[in-house]
Amino acid sequence: MIVEIDNLNFIKIDKKEIIKLFYNIYQPLKKLEYYLDYIKDLVSKSYKDNKFIKKDEFEHLLYNIFLYYLINWDNLYHTNQIPFCNWYNFKEIIDSILNSENDVSFIINQKYINTDYFKRYLENFTNNIKIKNKNIIADYIMENFQGNLIMLYFLIRKMIMNRKSYYKSNILFITDYDRYYGNNRFFGDHLFESEDFKKLLEELNINMNLTNYSILFTKYNYTNLLKYIKDYHKKPSNYLFIEDILNLELGFKILLNSSKIYKKVKLNDDNNDEHKKFIHEMFNIFLKHKLPFILWFYLSIKDYILKNNIKYIFGDSEKNFIFYLYNIYALWAKNIKTIAFSHEIINHNYIFIPVSKKFNCIPNYKLVWNDNVKKLLINKYNFPNNRVLVFPDPRFLYWKEFPKKEKTILFVSQGYPKFYEDIISTFMDKKLINTLIKNGYSFYFKPHPGEYNSKRSIKNINKLKNIKEIKIIDNLDFIPEYTIGMSSTMIYELLNAGSNAYFLDECAKDMFMIDNDVFKKYFRKNIKEILNEILMNYK
Repeated sequence: MIVEIDNLNFIKIDKKEIIKLFYNIYQPLKKLEYYLDYIKDLVSKSYKDNKFIKKDEFEHLLYNIFLYYLINWDNLYHTNQIPFCNWYNFKEIIDSILNSENDVSFIINQKYINTDYFKRYLENFTNNIKIKNKNIIADYIMENFQGNLIMLYFLIRKMIMNRKSYYKSNILFITDYDRYYGNNRFFGDHLFESEDFKKLLEELNINMNLTNYSILFTKYNYTNLLKYIKDYHKKPSNYLFIEDILNLELGFKILLNSSKIYKKVKLNDDNNDEHKKFIHEMFNIFLKHKLPFILWFYLSIKDYILKNNIKYIFGDSEKNFIFYLYNIYALWAKNIKTIAFSHEIINHNYIFIPVSKKFNCIPNYKLVWNDNVKKLLINKYNFPNNRVLVFPDPRFLYWKEFPKKEKTILFVSQGYPKFYEDIISTFMDKKLINTLIKNGYSFYFKPHPGEYNSKRSIKNINKLKNIKEIKIIDNLDFIPEYTIGMSSTMIYELLNAGSNAYFLDECAKDMFMIDNDVFKKYFRKNIKEILNEILMNYK
């Protein structure tokens, strides 16, 4: 048997079976609950007396933010940091294989992310391990200097974008720059002027007007950085970028004193618990490479809140990194209200530790898409009943402003090769396609923005360019009569906006917590089935 560990996400068996390491979520996180006391113990041993933050607040910050990184995906490529879910699933699968198979060869693909921890675990049982795509220089730099590089990257950004902001507000909205700057598809007038939102503010006793709120746009990666810098210097006064929050002088002080704010924690020699070993190693990696820039962000946020008298903070998701830091501070200060929408998809595979006395880093109010999601958060993840509210997603409200375009069929892509194959196969049926066109139908294809970063997806998009009947669009400014895709959130958005939407992936039912009987109306096996149905209904 040949077992390939493909970065942190997949295990391939004999080049055929693919197992996702990030899919089985609930079981690993229930296991992680068992180690919360151990993590608290690590945190209590790591503080070093410093001029930046007192011990109690340091431990409050470190405990909650380390759990954030241990639970959620680390967005910075080529790092030694591994989510607990991926590690847990890796160990379970590998142990099962080693217990049932005698002849096993392992391949570790390290093209983007250093997975030495997986390699060291395998070496406890076998030497039959092959490493491919390992970048020794990049690994060395990331292992030794990643934390400093992160700090320098944001310090340079701050020096370039260091304009003083005089705009004062006590309500802050936080969302993503790459997705929503310019189109305001999440936080914008479509939300602020809606009667539903005004009613929500009234119920939460929040007084909002045109002059007492700001929108913070977050961006961490370096793609389109030049555009980001240009937008910074011409943005409206009530728009904030991360650089408006960060304190430059504080950043340099923390960088120069980064080794003085924490102590590395030693592992007990008698510790044979593999999960404890993993958590311990991830913790020390986190202290070295993540804590300095996180402390800079946290203290800058704290300073900004106090200077601007921020009272209410809305996030597009409780998993938004900056919002999560605001929420950590709000829990500490106890005089700020946090409200999180559900940009992330919440279902039975939700990446979240159930709320308990040992973990309660949740917003004051969580706004969810429907009653099924609300029941899930309350019954399975222990959210207090009065802190989960059903409210339309701002993206649903956004689409309601756009005109409906009759006889339009939109294909929404997420980059799945199967979806491209289905489209190409369907458009080979010229009789079907020409009949639809003759009856006035037109076809549109919208790639996911992330597909332009994938060579495979770009190749597939180029194949569709050869199909003259399909118009490829990057921006959608109408509601199509029909929307077809695998399981994209945009399909669900357009469904709520009045489009006749169809999912080709059965996983969408659980993904969006749609009742069985309702989902039957929206699920089809292939595109040709849908197009024939459209034609039949038209006749």
